[in-house]
Amino acid sequence: MTGRLSAPGEHAARARVETIFAAVDRLSAVDIYELAAPSIDRDDRDVRMAELERLADGAGRGDLLDDACEALTNAFVTRLSSIRTYQYGMVTAGTARAEDQVMIVTVLRDLVAVAVMQDRLEPDDARALAGPGIQLLASRLDVLDDPSLADLATPLDQTAPPLVGAPTEEEWAAAEAQARQGEVIEQDRYSPPGTHALRRGFFALIGVFGVAGALLYGYAAQTLPAALLVAGAVAAVCWTFATWSPRRG
Repeated sequence: MTGRLSAPGEHAARARVETIFAAVDRLSAVDIYELAAPSIDRDDRDVRMAELERLADGAGRGDLLDDACEALTNAFVTRLSSIRTYQYGMVTAGTARAEDQVMIVTVLRDLVAVAVMQDRLEPDDARALAGPGIQLLASRLDVLDDPSLADLATPLDQTAPPLVGAPTEEEWAAAEAQARQGEVIEQDRYSPPGTHALRRGFFALIGVFGVAGALLYGYAAQTLPAALLVAGAVAAVCWTFATWSPRRG
């Protein structure tokens, strides 16, 4: 007992670290040897980890971070070395390469580091650093039963609250249905190019011959007033059909 007060938030950080250690302790040596090494963006990881270490030093948790990562590394190496080897280097399980083992240690150390500083990290940084380690443990254990680990395993865009005033899912669905209905209506009203011009020309031709024929017949039969009425009716009908458009219906 040194009498030194712990840094703010250190007790909660230690509890989170113990959660990770308890999960790793449930892995057998064979489990560890058979784990598939994840693929990560090392450059992005290094940048985020540098920021985490800076925050840890500023929060007075630098020693805790170093001790926790070192303890995990030692536990991993000790568990891995307990696998019994045979002549010519043969082992009872797994064929993991040394670089795979290094990567596995790295992502588990990152997960422990996030546990130390989770309350100070940006959510996307915490999930980016912890995600590979959680996926590694989840391939063998039911670690996602722990709410804090389940939250770290959730993509950021699935946990972000909706924007104020943003359309709901029901409103998006209704708008989409309305748009589809509008497309169907427009398709029903659609006429191939040139149809309107052909119809106008057709009825214009009928109108000319109809009006001329009515007038000639009326003049020959001495019934010009009646012929004028017939010619007017023919002209009106042809004009109506020539200028009608389905978009006005």
